Amino acid sequence: MPRVLVVYGSTDGQTRRIAERMAAVLVSQGQEVQTVDSAAAPADIAPGDFDAALVLGSVRMGKHQQALADFVRKFRLELDAIPNAFISVSLSAARNKPSAQREVAKTFQHFVTRTGWRPNARLAIAGALPYSRYTLRIRLVMKLISWMTGGDTDTSRDYEYTDWELVEDFARRFASALVQAPIARAVAEELQLH
Repeated sequence: MPRVLVVYGSTDGQTRRIAERMAAVLVSQGQEVQTVDSAAAPADIAPGDFDAALVLGSVRMGKHQQALADFVRKFRLELDAIPNAFISVSLSAARNKPSAQREVAKTFQHFVTRTGWRPNARLAIAGALPYSRYTLRIRLVMKLISWMTGGDTDTSRDYEYTDWELVEDFARRFASALVQAPIARAVAEELQLH
């Protein structure tokens, strides 16, 4: 049974929810999973002790959490040595416009540059706009950004844009690839021997 590390950085809780949903799917597919908040990672955590890793981070003001970047930078070589994927959660991912897609790509590239990590796979997932959880200052900034991009501006309610079917499908495909990878390696080794 493959052991998968799911490490996340979440500002308002949506990325934590996505990480937990992916972890649940992995468990349902026969994986053993440990979920870790990068801001409170146990001192003895070692990604090299796992067979694979999913790294999830939310974006605020164009950047992922510092704690997540620090975690990935610290364990970059261990993450590179196992199958891995990076899932970036942002409001830009909810918009199907070229400018939004450029912003998503720019944010991915910034994280890669910051950490030196080159994930095997990556996915952009739409997050949420939880106005009720924001301080007054953040609520006004997020409302302005949302207004400028044609998004939701009614601060009396929260908005969730996450495509949960996409989240679950990605986790299932990741689990399937982990199960098939050892078989593929064994077949390749067998073919090389003869």
